[in-house]
Amino acid sequence: MYETLDYLLDISGPDYMEIFNSQNQKYEEWKLLQQQKKDSLRQIHTHPSLALKAYSGTYLSEAYGPVEVSLSDGKLSFSMQPAPQFHSVMNHWHFDTFEIGFAEFPSLPRGWVTFRLDQDGRVEALEIDVPNPDFDFTEFDFLKVKN
Repeated sequence: MYETLDYLLDISGPDYMEIFNSQNQKYEEWKLLQQQKKDSLRQIHTHPSLALKAYSGTYLSEAYGPVEVSLSDGKLSFSMQPAPQFHSVMNHWHFDTFEIGFAEFPSLPRGWVTFRLDQDGRVEALEIDVPNPDFDFTEFDFLKVKN
């Protein structure tokens, strides 16, 4: 596209492929560094606070809509309802945090879903963190509305 514009404007532009490849390499390096930082903070040999069934249900963000967490064959899974292609099996990471990955979006790094408990030890909300430069999942607060 940029080369076409350079041609039409009769100007000589930079090597756009080199620029794009350089930016992509920087992003991949940043993504690896973020994953290494997260790995270094992981607390191994921990367990979720509750039985997995307690985490399943519908969570709602007024800004986004519903997210479904379901339990099947001893594994939690997660689906963002307005965009169901954002779905993942949830693997226990540590405490009440689970690792997720969006197979249909390989450009996105792995992410995490952290459940928040209320004063009585019941799940009241979840937070999503998929660190990337394009979209901030942490802006949404998903409150549990249905078991």
